[in-house]
Amino acid sequence: MNSSLSFNGQIVNKQALIFAGEVSATRRRNTLKRVDRELVKGNYRAALSLVKSCGLRGFGAAKQIQSFDDLNMERSDISSLQKRLDLIFESIEKSIRFTSSGELSLLELERLIYRESGDYLLNDHLKCMQHEAGHFLVGYLFGVLPKGYRVPSMDDLNQDELAGGRVDFLGLEFLEEVDPDGKSNYKLIKEKLFDETVCRILSVIIGGLVAEHVVFGCSAGLHSDVKKMYNLLKRWDFKENEAESQIKRAALNAVLILDRQYEARSRLAEAMALGRSVGNCIDTIEIALKDPVI
Repeated sequence: MNSSLSFNGQIVNKQALIFAGEVSATRRRNTLKRVDRELVKGNYRAALSLVKSCGLRGFGAAKQIQSFDDLNMERSDISSLQKRLDLIFESIEKSIRFTSSGELSLLELERLIYRESGDYLLNDHLKCMQHEAGHFLVGYLFGVLPKGYRVPSMDDLNQDELAGGRVDFLGLEFLEEVDPDGKSNYKLIKEKLFDETVCRILSVIIGGLVAEHVVFGCSAGLHSDVKKMYNLLKRWDFKENEAESQIKRAALNAVLILDRQYEARSRLAEAMALGRSVGNCIDTIEIALKDPVI
């Protein structure tokens, strides 16, 4: 049996291609183990340098979409996408209203009342898995390196109703310190921010909420992510129409990524629920990634 392929007159052995792929995968995994060691030691810049130098397909590979005009899609598909984005924006608006008023939403009240139900805890755990995977994947594909994460177990959720997950990113530490009414040590003035940087940051922030919509069709309860985004836009002095435009653009990019990379997101959520290392999670993404990213 002929085990060779012909490309432009050149004969390429199938086994040689397979071997080359295995060598590449081994090299990637070894590098990602080094990344993990640097992250554990807190050498984040060294970890980032390793990630950038090892030829990963996905890191920073996502191309930002400005609007629907940039999409090569049928009108019916555009209409369907618009409806989904409307639902996502509705969830964001509701969370912003409750954030501003300090009131408790009915969905959040329901969560507190029924949190002792096993089924409800399982559902909460699954949503948390997908939520944090959404943050991780969107950030990674936009070139923002995750440096650590936490996904609460069902036991954690059962013992503490406020137990939540998180993904920490290199370069986005300032998000934990944003005071909408106070002065920031970071000179993140709106006029000095590139438009793409704003979209990248907002896409990472709402990647979790969008992931819930992609997987479950809804996002229940309040989200600290929305409050964080709300405070950030207020701190940057965006006008209401400007803020709405930025949020919608970020949601569009997050939806397109998480829709297309469904397999990568699903496998990543499983890896994160098992507590795999950041490097292992990145390897999981690389294996399942579809080209082009977006």
